[in-house]
Amino acid sequence: MDCFHIVLQNGLSSIRYNRSLHAKISSHAARIGTFLADESARTDFLTDFNDYTSHLLDFLAFNEKMHAELGRRTGSQSISREVLELVCSMLSYPEFDLADADTMDKLVVEALKHALPLQPAALKELATKLAEKPGLLERVASAQEGAEAIRSLFSVHFVNSMPSISNAWAQKLVGLCSVCTGSPICHGIATEVEKWRALTEIIAALETHQREIQEAPQPHYARAPTAAVVIRRLDADEKRSFSAARRRSSVLEPEIPPLPERVAMMLDGLHLQQPRSSRAIAVLLEQVRGVEMPAIVQALLPTFPCRPCYDLSKDPKALVEKDKRIMRARADSGFCFENPTKEETLFGEMIGLWKVLLSAAALKDIQKQMLGGHKEVLEARLRILASGEWKTGKLSNLPGTPAQRKYLDPPLLEAEVGRQLRILWQVGSGPTEDGGYKQHIKIWRVVKPVDVSKAIDHVVMVWRTRILQPEDDPILSKFPTLDEASGIYIPIELPILYNSQRRPSIDTYPSISIDDRRGLEDYNKFFEFTKPVMDSFLTNSADAEFPFDTSPEEIEVIKHRDSGTLIMGRSGTGKTTCLVQKLVRNYTARKLIIGQAPPRQILLTRSKLLVEKLKIYTKRLVESQLSKAITTQAQSDDFTLDEESVMFSKTIGSLGDDDFPLVCTFDQLLRLLENTVEFSNRQKFREDKAKPEISDVAGHYVRRSQVVDFKLFKSEYWGQFPSSFSRHYEPGLVFAEILGVIKGSISNDGELGCLSRHEYLALSRKKAPTFSPEEREDVYDIYLRYESKKARHGDRDGIDRVASLLKFLQTAEPDFKRTMETFFEEIYVDEVQDQRCIDITLLLKLAKNPTGVHFAGDSAQCISRDSTFRFSDVKAMFYNQFKPLAEATNNDSLVHPKLFRLNKNFRSHQGIISLASFVMELLYKGFPQTVDRMEEERGQYDGSIPTMFVGLGSEVLAQRLVGLAGVFEKVSDFGAEQVILVRDDSIKKVVERTLGEDTALVLSILDSKGMEFDDVFLLDFFSSSPTQAGLRTLKDILVPGSNRAENERNALLCSELKHLYVAITRPRIQLWILESSPEAAEPIVKLLARDGAKPLVDVVRRNDPDVKEKLKMMKPAVSSDPKKFSEKGYQFLQRGLYKEASFCFRRAKDERGQTISRAHLKMEEGRIHRGEGATNKFLELFREAVKLFREASQLGNAAFCLEDMSYIEEAGDVWVEIGRHDKAASLYKKCRAWRKAFQCYDTLGSYAEAAAALRQGELFNTLIRYLRANREHLEPSQVAAYSKLCTILLAQGRIKEDHQEFVIDSLGSDREKEEFLRKFRLGKQLVKVLVKTQNYGEAFREHISDGRIADALELGLKHFHNYSSIELKDLMQPLRFTEFERFLNLLHREPGEEAQSRPYDMLPELPWSITNALSEWASLREKLRISTLWGVFSSLDDGLQKDILAILMVVNWRELDLLRGCEDLALTDLRGVVQALITTVNIWGSNRGENHELPLSTAIVMGAFPIPDKQETWLLQYSPLQKGTPGPSLHKSEDLSNRIQNEILLRMLELFRRLEQVARNIWEPFSKDLCTKHISRGNCESGALCYKRHVPPSSVECKSRIEGLQMMSSLVCSFRMVYFRTKKYRMTGNEEVLTLFSKNHLPTKRYWLESLLQETIFRSAIQHDCDATKNAMSNIASGGREYTAIFVGVEELLFHRLRKDREWYLRNDLSSILEQRQLCESLGMWSLLDDAPLAENVS
Repeated sequence: MDCFHIVLQNGLSSIRYNRSLHAKISSHAARIGTFLADESARTDFLTDFNDYTSHLLDFLAFNEKMHAELGRRTGSQSISREVLELVCSMLSYPEFDLADADTMDKLVVEALKHALPLQPAALKELATKLAEKPGLLERVASAQEGAEAIRSLFSVHFVNSMPSISNAWAQKLVGLCSVCTGSPICHGIATEVEKWRALTEIIAALETHQREIQEAPQPHYARAPTAAVVIRRLDADEKRSFSAARRRSSVLEPEIPPLPERVAMMLDGLHLQQPRSSRAIAVLLEQVRGVEMPAIVQALLPTFPCRPCYDLSKDPKALVEKDKRIMRARADSGFCFENPTKEETLFGEMIGLWKVLLSAAALKDIQKQMLGGHKEVLEARLRILASGEWKTGKLSNLPGTPAQRKYLDPPLLEAEVGRQLRILWQVGSGPTEDGGYKQHIKIWRVVKPVDVSKAIDHVVMVWRTRILQPEDDPILSKFPTLDEASGIYIPIELPILYNSQRRPSIDTYPSISIDDRRGLEDYNKFFEFTKPVMDSFLTNSADAEFPFDTSPEEIEVIKHRDSGTLIMGRSGTGKTTCLVQKLVRNYTARKLIIGQAPPRQILLTRSKLLVEKLKIYTKRLVESQLSKAITTQAQSDDFTLDEESVMFSKTIGSLGDDDFPLVCTFDQLLRLLENTVEFSNRQKFREDKAKPEISDVAGHYVRRSQVVDFKLFKSEYWGQFPSSFSRHYEPGLVFAEILGVIKGSISNDGELGCLSRHEYLALSRKKAPTFSPEEREDVYDIYLRYESKKARHGDRDGIDRVASLLKFLQTAEPDFKRTMETFFEEIYVDEVQDQRCIDITLLLKLAKNPTGVHFAGDSAQCISRDSTFRFSDVKAMFYNQFKPLAEATNNDSLVHPKLFRLNKNFRSHQGIISLASFVMELLYKGFPQTVDRMEEERGQYDGSIPTMFVGLGSEVLAQRLVGLAGVFEKVSDFGAEQVILVRDDSIKKVVERTLGEDTALVLSILDSKGMEFDDVFLLDFFSSSPTQAGLRTLKDILVPGSNRAENERNALLCSELKHLYVAITRPRIQLWILESSPEAAEPIVKLLARDGAKPLVDVVRRNDPDVKEKLKMMKPAVSSDPKKFSEKGYQFLQRGLYKEASFCFRRAKDERGQTISRAHLKMEEGRIHRGEGATNKFLELFREAVKLFREASQLGNAAFCLEDMSYIEEAGDVWVEIGRHDKAASLYKKCRAWRKAFQCYDTLGSYAEAAAALRQGELFNTLIRYLRANREHLEPSQVAAYSKLCTILLAQGRIKEDHQEFVIDSLGSDREKEEFLRKFRLGKQLVKVLVKTQNYGEAFREHISDGRIADALELGLKHFHNYSSIELKDLMQPLRFTEFERFLNLLHREPGEEAQSRPYDMLPELPWSITNALSEWASLREKLRISTLWGVFSSLDDGLQKDILAILMVVNWRELDLLRGCEDLALTDLRGVVQALITTVNIWGSNRGENHELPLSTAIVMGAFPIPDKQETWLLQYSPLQKGTPGPSLHKSEDLSNRIQNEILLRMLELFRRLEQVARNIWEPFSKDLCTKHISRGNCESGALCYKRHVPPSSVECKSRIEGLQMMSSLVCSFRMVYFRTKKYRMTGNEEVLTLFSKNHLPTKRYWLESLLQETIFRSAIQHDCDATKNAMSNIASGGREYTAIFVGVEELLFHRLRKDREWYLRNDLSSILEQRQLCESLGMWSLLDDAPLAENVS
């Protein structure tokens, strides 16, 4: 055991030493397995777990080496077996759950490896532990080395030896696969996982069925009748077969009851035969357990290791919850192996025989009336209409006037709904899926009777402007035929119609006002009235969305499933709607099939504004189709800057069923994929530690990496390039060239890389039309500078992000690559023309199946700054991507997506559409390689052609001539639905200056893309064209046989036409084209005049006589509407057009919107400064933006700004204000604000994460409180692990006292608590346990041992009579110390401060000795209240208390200021200090150093409380040695005794020196002799200059002087002992003080003794008092205690005087000899005279 412990503690050293250790350990290998049985060993192992484990792993490796060298003789197998036992025991103790997970995993893996050569029995316990421990097996199997060990164990041991453990392990691993990345597809074994779950359910059902059969009463078995046979001789084979047949048929085994239907269905799905007997059940169970399930395990094991599984396994609780959710979903959905093939209607069942269509107005009417209380009667009427039973009730009245009815064919009908409502309906017709046409019902409005006439006007207006369609056949216009038998009107149906697009002359209709045209929007599209729609009406779902009625072309698109789908349609043709309806139909079809999870669909677009609308529309459409309550909320006008924050922490593995269909931007998808790559790289486990996050330090800013889009490029990059570049080139064109050509070409030929300079310069004009060959040199230089700056900042652009993902997929390991490339079942992309080719390449790689790829777009709108697009390119990429799959499946359709063309326009009227179609014709004929050809667009309604003003420009708009008809007519302002479109930003600035501020919205064509307006003013498009020559050649394009190659070289002209097409398709109602240059406009005028055909524009020239009338027509449709302006402003915000948004908000007087706009503009300005390196200015502007965002209550944007400024914690605070605790918690973790992170997780109910945050932040006291309050929300293993951690922290003293009880309660029994608390010296907690168990004596001694003297005294006084081990003598010592501390507190108490009391002061019936002692100390305190410390000391009799006060005065003489003002006193007034000092010297000298026990008085004053029966002493808090140290401290008695003695010595010497100086200053004026001249003559000629005294002393003065000298002489003589001890023993201390004392002591003593002797030798009655002198000499000679020191001192002095070798020759005159003799006689020192020289002379 000792050797093994040495290995664990210190590791291995030399090989020779290792071999020796190995041999010793091998001889006692059995001890390894029981190593952790000792609690101290467990504590040591856990404390240094990583080091111990590392050393153990090294030892195991050495053990393997020894086994390889020496074989079995080394005992290596026994060591391996015991290490297995050691790991098993480790897993049994909950405290090891807190060990580092990675280190524990390594140890378990090594244990499993060492188990392979052993017998299965040796492995069984470890295997069982792994199956029981939450998350451990999953972590080990998911890791790299662990996966290999698990596979080996299954192949060697498990299948045949331990089937139960094998199944338990397999069950865990299957469960892990099922939740990995939200789907077992991550491992490629979805079928196997589902099969495992089915087999598990089958086993349970069969076992239950088997038990029920066994428990049922056994039936009576009847003999089968014996058939008649012909008797003949049988051969051997016949005998055997006949015998077996007889045995089989002799007894009829009854059939067992049938299995449950669900189990039978599962058996059929798994191709397993259903059992017909009990034995068949047993055989089937054996087959399932022994064959089917092991086969699944063998398919499962190779899919590991797996990074997502490893991450999931780190949180066992979340793992279990996720598995439970999947199982619940599976249980709810049922079981199904095959997809049902039943086809349903497109969007739900019809509610009757007739197809019913609702106009948008009718839909709103019905929703309103349903909410208004007309639900039942309105539902009944609608159902009757759909049924065709129109004979009953008033359903077919003819409403309206004859003038109204003449425009309506078929007629408009009116159905009465009670007295309050009317349904206006009409029999119409429309195409069917099979190519025919059929009648249906159109409901136009549901209104009150008073509103019928106005509603009819709207219907008439629709009919007057509509363009006839093929279904407008006279036959279909007839009223349907009544079926007499059923009483039902049957809709007429025709297979084919011949008269397509029969259109009456527009001249037959009067002109339609602009207001009427605006009302057409409510009748532009119809909704099919189906069962889901009716359900929504009945549930009052006012927010529900419904699918539009679909045309045959759209139905074909939606239902197409054989290949991918490409939807091409011009602007406004409904391609987005068609795409969404296809998605919804596929989603609901799967969702409604029992047992099928919803498809993993994703809908993408580049526009954030569009994605928010699509998200709400799609979700609501799904909810309404599933007849669910509408829970999706409408989008707010708030806009979060960080659009990728939606996916800030999500991976594809974290997406659940509720997240689908997933609607997001392409950038959000990139964020999702990047997160998945970063956190779910299945085979590459990151070993590098996370870099520390930016801290929230004031004034510290570190720029975060950014994603470079055009806005960032323009604000932070463009200004940093040389001015020679930035002045001559437009940044948008340069950025488009970099991303679309130089970098965008990385998708060409499947290679990932940017074009070199040579390759770029060599590109044809067709592939790079924007810049000339000379200009390309500069563009490439800009590209190089851009890449360099981008690399310094750590930024990435969209190309970098996509290329990184593509490169990763090229090199990714197969399992992860398969996961990424098969996760999304269906991918829908809207406005696909905005995607770069490399983006589409990535999307195709992510598609699980090419039939699930659906793109919609329009190559004519491809004018993005960094994108070029054609559907032919998409087809080529489709072919390259899916060719291997098509060849493998022999399905050629997979590589050929079907292209659908939509040409019916729902946005604009035919007047605008015709012009747009003409532009497309120019593109088709002139540039066929750049745009996809399709049929000419057609609209639903006719309208006026656009007007082109030639020679009139922006000055017309600036001078307010628009709409001017008369002098007094008010000119309408430009509204929110009117916009001026210009070519680019440079012209935009000029126009804005011309028009003035707040006149009209001005947008570039590129910025307007994706937006719609009622009225559009296209300003100087041709006049400002950079290719005027190209415009003049447009007419040649239409000439048959024109030179197409020449046209294609003019690529800029192609771009011009595409821009023109986008501008033309922006208006819904009116388009005006203003050209200030007649020369530039003339070729276009001629082109659009179309000789011989109807012109496409109405041309108005400056000099035309009707120009004023035409200008009047330019009057905007409506005046400015503040609400509309506000709505448009928020749209501009989301598009990043902040100046335009600010304009709209100003016009709307929307203060909040203006504030938001200013904030965004501040940010834009700040980014420019950041790009220039002006960080302080950037931070200043961003702070202003934060302030503005806060004012506008847009806290999300404020948080984003703060995060961009590196104020991470402050950003988290803002997210908390919003309630986004998830984002706040993530930020708090980054900046290590653990307490705040804990609070967020607690709010979210993430209990495990909250506890982990507290632990990481070492907030252990809060952790304990949290565990107490939320232990039921944590796993038991987590609670146990944290409890063990808390006990360790308790042992380390890191838990506050008020939290310790919870930790102690978790320790087990009282005895276990005592053992633990004693072991870790947790005295206070131990005392509580001891008191609880009434062990007062032990508690008392524990208090003493821990230095809690007052607590010990209190406990002892309370319970000494209850427990015999507490004796009174034990209480006296703590009582003295405690009472002295009270006295000391009183001494230092401030005036007016109340004295502290003790709890035991109130205890009754205390013993007499205790009461007496308390009384004495109380008396002492009372004296101190009315007197000074000197006075109290002087009043005391000799004893302990006086000794204590003496030492107290000496030790604290400076603090007490004992000598203040003493120089003005007499020597006798120093008596108290002198007595205290003498007493202290005597006490100090009494400790001879033989033992280390201090005198009691010294110990009390110095706070040195000795622990009984120990050589240790507590230095209490009040001790003068404890200054600056909190609480008592424990010391060795010997060391502390020496330290206290030295301290007292130094204090005595300091006081002595100061006191002697004061005394000498007092004495010297009185030591002068009397002036004999003054006494004898009465005067002295020296006068005031005489240094002698002129006044003789009185008798009282003489006596006082002698007493003072005796006192000082006694003091200095008392220090004789100090002098010799310090000189002899050289005691440590302040050497300077000791040296000074040793040097001056003898002179000082001689001075005071000489002064005393001089005063006591009688000279004359004038100078001395005879009685005082006599008494003084008598006292010294008497040898009393207080005079002993003086006597000894005088004796030494006389000896010194009379010695021949000392001072004899200085004092051998007669007077001196007589003086010495007198002294010797007076003091009785005759022996000194005998030893003196010339003794006879002395005699």
